[in-house]
Amino acid sequence: MIEKSLQRRVLRELNAHPHCKAVAISPPSVETGTPDIIGCCRGCMFLIELKVGKNKPSALQKQRIKQWSKSGACAIVAREDFDTAAFLEGVDE
Repeated sequence: MIEKSLQRRVLRELNAHPHCKAVAISPPSVETGTPDIIGCCRGCMFLIELKVGKNKPSALQKQRIKQWSKSGACAIVAREDFDTAAFLEGVDE
C-alpha cells in the first residue's frame, strides 16, 4: 500500500463520521514535519501522520507530534491497519 492510498481511505472514513471534518495538508503551505492529516471531531483537534511499510516518522515529525500533543491535540502515527472507527470513538469521548 502506498501512503496516498492510506490517506484517501483514512480521510474518507473520517469524513463519513457526522461530527468530523478532516483534510490532508502538505508543504509548502505548512510547517515542515507537520502530520499529513488535520481534523476535528466534536471539538477535539487531531493530527495523523501516515506511514506505510517499514517507514518510520522522522525526528522532526516526532517532534511536531509531541508539540501538538502538548498543546492538547490528539496527534498520532497511523499505519495500514489503522482502525478509524476505534480512533474516532476515543476522540468522541
